[in-house]
Amino acid sequence: MKDDAYKPFFHFYVYNAVLAMVFGVILLIIPWISLPLFLFILAGFFIADGILHVINIIRFSRALPKKWSRILRSAAGIITGIIILIIPGISAIVLLYILAGWYIYVGIIEIIISSHYKEILTKRRYIVIFSMISIIFGLFLVAWLYLYPDTAVVALAWFLGLSAILWGLGYLIYPLRFSRLFSGDEL
Repeated sequence: MKDDAYKPFFHFYVYNAVLAMVFGVILLIIPWISLPLFLFILAGFFIADGILHVINIIRFSRALPKKWSRILRSAAGIITGIIILIIPGISAIVLLYILAGWYIYVGIIEIIISSHYKEILTKRRYIVIFSMISIIFGLFLVAWLYLYPDTAVVALAWFLGLSAILWGLGYLIYPLRFSRLFSGDEL
């Protein structure tokens, strides 16, 4: 079955992927970026990611089952971004704990979201794999903070850069796999 109505759905994931990968490359190329500017960019990323998900919910409200999980996922990004903007003097360690929680939470929510598409996605392994990577990143970050708290600021830029690039790659793979559903191929 072919349906052009879902093309904006795919574009949403591509835009989100590009946003994540640009953010990641900036952090890897310019790791010495000042903390206030870094926090501003990070907050902007989380807010933009949450808003893109809200737009997706609104545009496809009839096609999306169980919208509550997508709403919770959007709220997590927007709230995290607002907290970072409201408290700019937040220490790197507290920020890393917030980020670890966000990665773990979003990974779990994405697995829940993929379970709502069981009837149309026969192979959801890419969503689950990238969700598990998100959870593992969050747990790794908690372990890093516990073992090496004095290197938190340095680890923050590199960790976020690499994870944003991986997150972006996941968002590029997902719509490509999902688009096969509408071209007649099995996923």
